[in-house]
Amino acid sequence: MVQRVLSASVTVDGEVVGHLAEPGLLVYLCVAHDDGPAETT
Repeated sequence: MVQRVLSASVTVDGEVVGHLAEPGLLVYLCVAHDDGPAETT
């Protein structure tokens, strides 16, 4: 899923590890440990 945003941030264990300070695109991506070539389409 792709969403247009005015700003966004990613926080891991209370620490901001990435951010967009201006308008941009936010991409929601889900990957599991056992994903491989058979799961790609």
